[in-house]
Amino acid sequence: MDEPIGDAIIIPTYLLAREASSSVKVVLTGEGADEILGGYIHHLAISLEKFRRFIPGTLVKAIPASLLTKFFFYPASLGDRGKERLLSYLSAKSNTDRYLSFAQLFPDRGGVRGLFGRYLEQGRDPLNSFIDCDLHYWLPDYTLLKQDRLTMANSLEGRVPFLDHRLVELCARLPRNLKIRGFSQKYLLRRQAERILPKEIAWAKKKAFYLPTEKCFGEDFDQYAKESLNSLAKRRLVDYNYQGINIKTGELLENKQIMALVILEEWMRSYVDKK
Repeated sequence: MDEPIGDAIIIPTYLLAREASSSVKVVLTGEGADEILGGYIHHLAISLEKFRRFIPGTLVKAIPASLLTKFFFYPASLGDRGKERLLSYLSAKSNTDRYLSFAQLFPDRGGVRGLFGRYLEQGRDPLNSFIDCDLHYWLPDYTLLKQDRLTMANSLEGRVPFLDHRLVELCARLPRNLKIRGFSQKYLLRRQAERILPKEIAWAKKKAFYLPTEKCFGEDFDQYAKESLNSLAKRRLVDYNYQGINIKTGELLENKQIMALVILEEWMRSYVDKK
């Protein structure tokens, strides 16, 4: 990757590209559909913003994280850190704070608010503001970067038909109820898919492309992660105490944080220490 892309999803993406390259040289991928048609969880949350005032934070705070997980649209547990983020979203006073409560891995110290604020605080429809922000930052700097590097590393060309400029421009002009209607995301795409696919496929629930780290790594991974984080602490790059980490808990946010830091340490060893 050449740079520390702190997401364990790069591992299955690389392996998937390697497997595909054994039989084909070009693949069509779905990157961009979520960004142009509101397919992410923060898009759904902001589209249902009018209901937020009916969900008191004090009530959510009293509900155990294990119970909240049952309503969590992800193949992992919400956990205590995820519950803290949910409370942060419910108490947020601005679109920027609402966006960051979902989008950031670690608590922000003010450095990115100004960067995102120009897209999120323009008085526009909040959903389209979120989508604009994703199109300007998340899509080119993460999604497409990741796909391009990991497919080409396997001599595989990934093409992105959902990002044909004519389709992107069309979706930018669509009213929000054609992107998300109720709890149905990418509504217009599903309606079109319904014409050529079985209804149960066209309207199937979204399934995240996710690496369950707690199931993929051996018993010694916790120690390896602790050593990586201790090394980062010595480098003065982190000040979090992860001595009690246990990646086997399967908590989404904690595991994502740990993997991001482990990847950063591996990058430091490969690109900085060897110079």
